[in-house]
Amino acid sequence: MDKIISSIANATSMLQTAAIATAALMILISGYFFLFGGDEGPRKAKKMLIYVFIGLILILGANVLAQWGADQVAF
Repeated sequence: MDKIISSIANATSMLQTAAIATAALMILISGYFFLFGGDEGPRKAKKMLIYVFIGLILILGANVLAQWGADQVAF
């Protein structure tokens, strides 16, 4: 059972790393939209930033939930 839990934790950690890198890229893209997007740019950039931060909260929350679940499972 410990192998399964550690595998899930490793997968979660790898996905979290990829998601954080993607979020950083999306923050840069939203900055580009904010500066060079014309009249609609700032609106699109703000919307994009909101979605990025919601996604980061979900990803970090998933890691916390996985750790909590691993602590709760005992045989």
